[in-house]
Amino acid sequence: MKVTLIIALIFVCISPWFLVLVRNYRTDTFSFTDLVKLNENIDELNLEQTQLRDAHLGKTSRPIVNKYNNYLKSLLGRYLESFDTSFLFFHGDIDLQWSTQTAGALYLSFLPMILVGLFILIESYKNIRSKTVIWILLISPIPAAFIKPHYQTLIRIPFLLVLTYIAAVGFIWLLKKRRLITVLLLILLIFEIAQFGHDLIRHYPRRLENQGQSFQ
Repeated sequence: MKVTLIIALIFVCISPWFLVLVRNYRTDTFSFTDLVKLNENIDELNLEQTQLRDAHLGKTSRPIVNKYNNYLKSLLGRYLESFDTSFLFFHGDIDLQWSTQTAGALYLSFLPMILVGLFILIESYKNIRSKTVIWILLISPIPAAFIKPHYQTLIRIPFLLVLTYIAAVGFIWLLKKRRLITVLLLILLIFEIAQFGHDLIRHYPRRLENQGQSFQ
């Protein structure tokens, strides 16, 4: 347990989302007041209802096509954004302040570790620790579903932390059972860290300046 936590902590400290957060941290940037409203995308909903009425389906579709179902659909879409591989492993936050956009929130080399870790936790689901981690994984993206900006990193920090813990679980298993795969993943991880570090130091500040942002 302690070893898993230590490895998870190391993984967090080298993760792209954490390094960008440390670089750009400012207390006045933390705001989660822009919530998804019940009338979100109301124009699209009205257009869809008009089209259904024109097709003489207005009454039958009303229980399905309405602002409440539209709201739930919007929440579900934002919830699922947390699991989007593009956000997690390739591009990260769409706001340049919280992502270099040349890397995901996590390194791609974490993906096999996460998959192995998930398999181990699901296989041992009766264990209280495994059950807790899986439920936290499913619950932690819920707050992000109510925030209007898409793919926001800050509100997804608890989710990223639990994913990193799962990666640590998978890493330990691979280290014990599949050492060659572990070595290959570590080589890939080192390469990703070097590539990300170079971009973070040399090129990312220029992109921020071009966008009119500076967090030096």
